[in-house]
Amino acid sequence: MSVDISLFHFLRPLWLAMLPVAALCWHFGRTKFKASSWESYLPKATVLALRVGTSESSRRWQWWMLASLLVLVIAAAGPTWSKQEVPIVKNQNALVVILDLSPSMLAEDLKPDRLTRAKYKLID
Repeated sequence: MSVDISLFHFLRPLWLAMLPVAALCWHFGRTKFKASSWESYLPKATVLALRVGTSESSRRWQWWMLASLLVLVIAAAGPTWSKQEVPIVKNQNALVVILDLSPSMLAEDLKPDRLTRAKYKLID
């Protein structure tokens, strides 16, 4: 089974505009936990001793947060390979037909009679 990549599209592509917002959230969350200005005056060993919970494993949540934001935005955009018709306006206008049912419709000047021809016309 081959996949035709040209059929790939998004149902709601405007959601992809949220990707820069997700990247900014990740960036600001990451820079929030960088060294503050007072840490530059202390020796590195002292700074490491004073920090609590800043090991490499505790920073993994940032990468998980970025990955989950990216998956969320892409899923909201609706990736698909199949075309789906989206009705913008549905025609709900009623159709009223008035048909003459007088005996003159049974006249046989046309084959079949006029009433039968009118019924056929309505079916078409």
